[in-house]
Amino acid sequence: MSTEILHHTTGGLGSTDKQVGTAGLCQCTQEVQMLPVASTLRALNIGEEATFPIEQRTTVLSTILRLKTDYARMGWNAKTTTNKQNFTVVVKRIA
Repeated sequence: MSTEILHHTTGGLGSTDKQVGTAGLCQCTQEVQMLPVASTLRALNIGEEATFPIEQRTTVLSTILRLKTDYARMGWNAKTTTNKQNFTVVVKRIA
């Protein structure tokens, strides 16, 4: 029976996932590029989309709630879709 442990390390603007197999060798599976959340969402025009890594999902959702409140007079609104297969969160500005 094979056991694998997934290590997630974060540093600077990116993070790396490493799988450690039974031999104890690390293999990087993917480099994740973090994006500035608030400025990216504020810059969206109606109908535009932005894609974030799933590791930023909590920050993205919190920022959307804050922007809905801050820009309530303008009617600012966005829709999110989480894709667990691609490990992404897509935000589409709808108002």
